[in-house]
Amino acid sequence: MVRLGCPIVVALGLILLTSVGGAEQPFTPVPYLDTDSSALQMRVVKYTGGVHGKMIVVLRNMGPLPEQFSARGIYFVPIGQPEQPGQPEQPPARVPQREVASGPFEVVGRQSSKRVTTVSVKPGESLRLKLQTFCLDADRPSPAVGHLFKVATTRLPADLRARIENGTEGILRRTSGEGAAQSSIQGHVWQMRRAHRVQLEGDLPNQGAGHRAGQSGGFYLAPPTQER
Repeated sequence: MVRLGCPIVVALGLILLTSVGGAEQPFTPVPYLDTDSSALQMRVVKYTGGVHGKMIVVLRNMGPLPEQFSARGIYFVPIGQPEQPGQPEQPPARVPQREVASGPFEVVGRQSSKRVTTVSVKPGESLRLKLQTFCLDADRPSPAVGHLFKVATTRLPADLRARIENGTEGILRRTSGEGAAQSSIQGHVWQMRRAHRVQLEGDLPNQGAGHRAGQSGGFYLAPPTQER
């Protein structure tokens, strides 16, 4: 009988774990912003965890022309369960919050470490981005490291995303220190979400008309919007 050494066993275990719970997410179209067509596609790599953290994504341009990317109003919907084999199915009340991108983001690998609000993507080019994101649902638990997300098929409605972005820009101008700014932005995002009673992709079954869960929960009244 051939015995496998510990390093080989560990390696095989990691491969199996990856194939079961860590399958690579597919590329999906980036929701339109100011145009009615785009060749940009995005794939979610991972979320760093917490109420507000970094959503690491790969962005690629499948078209013949350069395209500008802005993260305004892009949000992410949790799918599946955290990558922990044997964990029981989560009840709806424990589904984590959705995450919305807001503020500057980082283009990984660029010589300049300066964060940007837009980036030009050349034809055939792929970029790895770290998007700063904030939770949308104050009545849901925070996402854990390893929880899987997908890109929502549309961006936030125009009015909601404008209020979130304008508030984010103002907080960043007034606040010194990244930690303090992020906490203030998170509170602002929750406040704007409560004030805008629109359904979004990933609403739970009990988030119907007039529902409010918890002291700082969101409201869901209007039908889904198709604004881009």
